[in-house]
Amino acid sequence: MKSKYYISTTIETRKLKSGIGYYVRWVDIDGKREAIPAGKTLKHAKKFQNEFDKNINSKEAIQARLDGISYKNYSESHLEEVITKSITLRKFLSQELTKIKNENRINTFKNYSRVVNLFNDHINNENKLLKNISYTDIDKFKNNLVERKFSLATIDNRINALKALFSRAVYLSYIDLNPVSKIPKIKIPEKEPQVFTDEELKRMFLIAKELNDPFYLFLRVALDTGARKNELLCLIKKKHFKLRNNVYEVTIVSNEITTTKSKKMRTVVLSPDTTILVKSYLKKFDDDDLPFRYMDKDHGVLFRRIRSQSEISKDKVFHSFRKTCLTKMAMSGVPIYHLTKYAGHSSITVTEKFYINVKTEDTLASVISSGSMFNESL
Repeated sequence: MKSKYYISTTIETRKLKSGIGYYVRWVDIDGKREAIPAGKTLKHAKKFQNEFDKNINSKEAIQARLDGISYKNYSESHLEEVITKSITLRKFLSQELTKIKNENRINTFKNYSRVVNLFNDHINNENKLLKNISYTDIDKFKNNLVERKFSLATIDNRINALKALFSRAVYLSYIDLNPVSKIPKIKIPEKEPQVFTDEELKRMFLIAKELNDPFYLFLRVALDTGARKNELLCLIKKKHFKLRNNVYEVTIVSNEITTTKSKKMRTVVLSPDTTILVKSYLKKFDDDDLPFRYMDKDHGVLFRRIRSQSEISKDKVFHSFRKTCLTKMAMSGVPIYHLTKYAGHSSITVTEKFYINVKTEDTLASVISSGSMFNESL
């Protein structure tokens, strides 16, 4: 049974000069009926009501009612900001960063922090109200990033993050419209696929073997498994290598310190040649040891040195081993569903859109060699 201090809310409509408006209404502890604007569509009003219910029935708000304080007086400043749209840009962005930090991964927080800092510096006005941010402000911000020679992909990322923040402001009824929504999407030209060619892999492996034998194995395992760098360094222990049918099956599973990106366990496999090399290498480790962990500080330096000596573009990074692995599997005929499961992706779309990088000439060569487009009887 709900406490008598629990407040139920309802949605009502009012006829306004600008059309129909939705309000969330409740009866406070003093018996007075109160209402707050909740948007211009029923869908938006229901979202606002859900958020409002959490606030009005929070532990702090209920304690205030126990002390005889009405919710309107308890949250007067917050309500005023919603009703009068008087919250400043900086205050809103600061609130959202705190929420993102508490509820998301650290990399997500860092990404939004960069956007917030860039946009605050661009506006350069601590007192500017959130409601006064216009399409023009966003467009100038975008052009400023272009002038500062940010890559198109980075600009697209920053604008998308800003759009998400302003969508949140609309959701909370701080503003009525998202000023970022009309900014045209940046058309990013098609780039050379970020996968290693067979020739590049041969050069890298040859140099890696000469420089540092264990690191050569590390690169071989990265290519075979398509595992993320963090998984290779922090999750795969000796006991996770199981020999079956003369090849190693490797289990990638989260531990108490580090997790996989999807937080799911998966199994990957090494080629027969890599299995032979790794089998000998693992003999010096105990079951709970991380075979590649000791290279945590050095692997970046080693990889960049090998890439430079192999005369490979800086656009190709360590993560390119993962893309190369999945692309090679796709070109060999492995079904997309199996690739997604092997990679530990959340959906087939992620695998298809970001991880299978096939050159146009490879596509054409594959079609021509299949012979399916030719019919000699015609």
